[in-house]
Amino acid sequence: MRRTAARAARASRSAREYLPKAFPSLDADDVARELFDDARAVATFGASDEATARKQLGHACAQAIGGEARRCRHGYSRALLYAPASTTTTDARAALKAEHALSRLSCPELIEAVDAWEREGGIHAVAAACDADESLFQSLERAHRDAPRVRNWLVGEETSARVREGETKTDFIVNRTGLVGVSLEALTSQKTWKKVKCLHAHIADTLVRGRGKNAVGAFALDVLRTRRGVDVDGTPECWRRCAPGVAESRK
Repeated sequence: MRRTAARAARASRSAREYLPKAFPSLDADDVARELFDDARAVATFGASDEATARKQLGHACAQAIGGEARRCRHGYSRALLYAPASTTTTDARAALKAEHALSRLSCPELIEAVDAWEREGGIHAVAAACDADESLFQSLERAHRDAPRVRNWLVGEETSARVREGETKTDFIVNRTGLVGVSLEALTSQKTWKKVKCLHAHIADTLVRGRGKNAVGAFALDVLRTRRGVDVDGTPECWRRCAPGVAESRK
């Protein structure tokens, strides 16, 4: 009995509240229009989306506040937008903690396809394409520089001020890193493949914010579809991997 009470107390103390709690509206917001393709870019996360994310990822996803609005042929988001910060729910004075991921690829079929491509040198292939195309290269750097702007827009001015005045590590993650922890201070000096770093992250960023905001992720999606034969919008049976309560078909 005492052990159970102690575990419950520890869980209560360690419970975290993600900020923001919900995805803000994109309507009539000039900053948002610069960061997302349009007001229909992101779908607010609901109870059914939470169940889908749990099925897709194999675990709960409390920090997800939105998903790709366009969705696959079966109506499921292929990527999730995460809240950039969190704090303990039991202590109003608790320091903010930064969340490293901004967007995450959630479609199991796409994740596996990107895993396979990365094992075969996909990151270096996309980096080479960026080096050969100035507009693609500029989009790569712009996507990283947009990340702090997206985080600060999501959490709002009050929380942004708390981040800047708080722990150095939290401020660094929120304001001085791009996608997947790429340091903005070293951005211009890094090799291109280190800026690409993770194709999952760029594709997720494209699906959530729009093709116009991350051309690298759009390029990677197009390569998957046209050169690697991946049905990026979903296969006839892949819905089983995302539908809560439905067993996956054996291959």
